[in-house]
Amino acid sequence: MIKSLFTPWQDKSIEPVAGLITKPGLYFVNARAHGLKGLIGGTHSWIVGKLSDGSELVAEVTDIETLEVQGGLILIDPTGLVQRSKTEKAVIVSNRNASQRWFGSAPVVQTYIELTDAKITSFLFNAANSYPLNGYRFKLLYRNCNTFASWAAHYGSFEVALKIGGRPAYYWGNIINEQNFMKETNG
Repeated sequence: MIKSLFTPWQDKSIEPVAGLITKPGLYFVNARAHGLKGLIGGTHSWIVGKLSDGSELVAEVTDIETLEVQGGLILIDPTGLVQRSKTEKAVIVSNRNASQRWFGSAPVVQTYIELTDAKITSFLFNAANSYPLNGYRFKLLYRNCNTFASWAAHYGSFEVALKIGGRPAYYWGNIINEQNFMKETNG
């Protein structure tokens, strides 16, 4: 157990979990984080759109270094932060294998929503592009992958259980009202 805490994350298994993402639709997925963060309850969340042709789109907060290990390519990087720095974390949409273990920890589907390919693609791209915290620095406890997943759930009006860093609907309403006020005030 102790040795496992100090094993480099890049050396952990990312073999796909059979039967995780099986049919076309939208999936909210999470897995226990690697190392000490996982030991104290930390999770990583991502949103998967499985299209009818079998391809997958994944929206999450991550970085290029992690995506390279997972073998995915960035399709959308709304802030450009991830492409400017190998370890900068931000919201992206990629084509990585959504069923991969999260560096040793088997992921779990929290919620499944049946949607058409067009609605899946539109939802993931729009949720990533409209994320109110795009451009803000990643903060482990309160501005993380779970925060983005809670935004996406709010944006799509989906019921998803919140994880550490996730925010309830009223939080997003307050953020959006504050941003609209700042736009109106600053012209």
